[in-house]
Amino acid sequence: MSRSCYIAISLLLSACHFEVKASFLFPRLTRSFADSAARVLPYTSADTSKVILMLKLSTFYIYKPGEEQADMDSASTHLVSALALSNQLGYKKGQIMTLLTWSILFSETGDRPRGVRLTKKAIGLSASMGETHLLAIAWFYLGETYPQDAKGLVEKMRCFQQAKVLFEKAGDRESQIDMLGRVADIHYKQGNYAQSLREFVDVLALFRSINGPLHLTYNMLTEVSNSMGNYQESIKYGHAAIETAQAAGDTVFIGFFYSKLATAYYDLGQWKPGIRYLEKALNHFASQNETMMVLSTGNGICRGMVNMGQAREAIAFYNDLVKKYPPNNIFAKLTVAKTYGHCYMGLKDYRQAERRYLTIISLLKSIKNEDIDFVEVYKDIGNYYLTIKEYDKAKYYLSEALHINHRNGTVRLVSQLHAMLFKVDSAQGNYLSAIRHQQQFKLLSDSIFNDAKSSKIATLQIQYDSKEKEQNIALLNRQNAIQQASIRQKELERNFTIGGAFMLLLLSGLIYNQYRIKQRNNETLTLQQIDISQKNSALLDLVEEKEWLLKEVHHRVKNNLQTVMGLLEMQLAHPGQSVVTVIRNSQRRVFAMSLIHQKLYQSDDVRIVKMNLYLKELVDYLQDSFAGNKAIRFELDLDPVELRVAKAIPLALILNEAITNALKYAFPDRDEGRITISMKEDEAGNIHLSVSDDGVGMPEDLNPRNMNSLGMKLMAGLSGDINADFTIEKQQGTTIRLVLGPEVLEV
Repeated sequence: MSRSCYIAISLLLSACHFEVKASFLFPRLTRSFADSAARVLPYTSADTSKVILMLKLSTFYIYKPGEEQADMDSASTHLVSALALSNQLGYKKGQIMTLLTWSILFSETGDRPRGVRLTKKAIGLSASMGETHLLAIAWFYLGETYPQDAKGLVEKMRCFQQAKVLFEKAGDRESQIDMLGRVADIHYKQGNYAQSLREFVDVLALFRSINGPLHLTYNMLTEVSNSMGNYQESIKYGHAAIETAQAAGDTVFIGFFYSKLATAYYDLGQWKPGIRYLEKALNHFASQNETMMVLSTGNGICRGMVNMGQAREAIAFYNDLVKKYPPNNIFAKLTVAKTYGHCYMGLKDYRQAERRYLTIISLLKSIKNEDIDFVEVYKDIGNYYLTIKEYDKAKYYLSEALHINHRNGTVRLVSQLHAMLFKVDSAQGNYLSAIRHQQQFKLLSDSIFNDAKSSKIATLQIQYDSKEKEQNIALLNRQNAIQQASIRQKELERNFTIGGAFMLLLLSGLIYNQYRIKQRNNETLTLQQIDISQKNSALLDLVEEKEWLLKEVHHRVKNNLQTVMGLLEMQLAHPGQSVVTVIRNSQRRVFAMSLIHQKLYQSDDVRIVKMNLYLKELVDYLQDSFAGNKAIRFELDLDPVELRVAKAIPLALILNEAITNALKYAFPDRDEGRITISMKEDEAGNIHLSVSDDGVGMPEDLNPRNMNSLGMKLMAGLSGDINADFTIEKQQGTTIRLVLGPEVLEV
């Protein structure tokens, strides 16, 4: 599942990407504080404190979620007044702070060139005044004015590094560390996940060393780990972000923390805990009366409910939410339409879904902000047109999503888009393009898997490096202690000529004491060296295990290719079908095999396949492959059964043939039907598997075993290969039954 799909508009999340402060000039205000400040402003004396208050209010309206014109107008009004009062008072610092705040306002409203000009003017004024700290802040603001595209990220990096040098010169250690975090954030946005992870771990250690704020760094570690596929680490960091924010009493961004943690649970397919944390986020945003964020968080809750098969309940929930928080701007309307479209897709009510997606398309035409990432919106629209088989429109929106995501985005979402474009090109007969998209999908899927493994190794390496740094520091401290002892020893020697025998005795005692300390230190160093050697040995074991796993992969690939060759030879022995039909049949059989291996590399045990989980995904794939105007309903009754790979692949091919035959032939003259799949384990350990439909069935006088059908021969032959009893019944439709003995189970 996509990393960002639970919050409708990515612009809203950018407010909490990596910010130790909402701005370096003023802390982010809560709504209640801003309302109080607005009430007392007319009665405040016309001095520098009034300038600061007006700038704080301007910052609140600029960073307020959404882009309502009224908020931008309020910010502009306060800035005009702040600049006028600063000029009247001769308050140079107030003039600079006003220019910097105004530059952010222009960036928010899309006038970047003007924002850059104002920031550079503020840089010049700060330099002329010799205000190093204010100059550092100005460089930071200049970085904030650049967009999030590839060129803009390079400029941001340059500005933040310059700001870091100036903050260090000004003695502002916390802001210097913050700039390191922003550089790590840029590496993350550029797709350098491993480097970003290492840098954020270093930033966390630096903040901890000065008792600085930790929660926003933990939040970014949550996101980076999630993007690398290391969901357990992501969940750990997400909880740490929430706990440290609450401990620090800084809950301004806690709604975003809950949402980020929910995303990690969603990516693991754990919908219930994900929904629970999104509900916490919803309560937080509701308490702040943040309509946009309430509707966006509700979108995430609805997506989880749809994935749990509760699309109708999701619509009822969102109806109540929209009544309480009616959309108040174009982004809120876009979020509402997107949510309903997804829910109706879950109900397969395509007419209602189409109304919402047409609304989205209309709204998109009026939005020009280049920093807003609509990749999830385009993906949903493309998926809708793919579902209703309007392939030209599907290809347009999916290609747009791919273009946007290549500019800003994540590997996981790109892989999903390639998979969807593969289906579009296959349906349109563009087989070369389809193959390219399929290759990209597999390449990126493997990349995500490798990133997850690399993340674990990187974590071990970081722990090792941290330990090594601690040892180096301890060694330097010991060397310093020895050096100090040597100095004291020389002083004592100089005094021995005066002190006489008593001082000589005292010196001997000190020398003996230093000898004992050195012995203990040597013993400690020896133990630490043993510990390091053991860890190096463990890393070598990991490399050896990786080589073994690679050989196992090659062996399985060889076996699977031999199976595919056998299937193709059997297909050649049954001429008469069209080339397209042959390719599609082979495609489904190969997918059934590939899904087994997908389950293997996602599992902790690469020898065992959980067949109940596998069957659910196989049914989803086949149902999508034959999706049309017919409403074929699947009923699954599956025990948690585990099989070895050698048994799982033949059984997967048998199931593929059985379900495909039911979808193709069971309902020729009906618009709806039911296919029931059962997998049960009896007390003796036998596995009973059946695939039945309530369709037209086979003629009474037809013996299925005498049919000259590749599918029937394939099922019968594979059943024999795994020593399974294979029977076909023709009462009230068709039922295919298999009974596997207990020897196929993995003990």
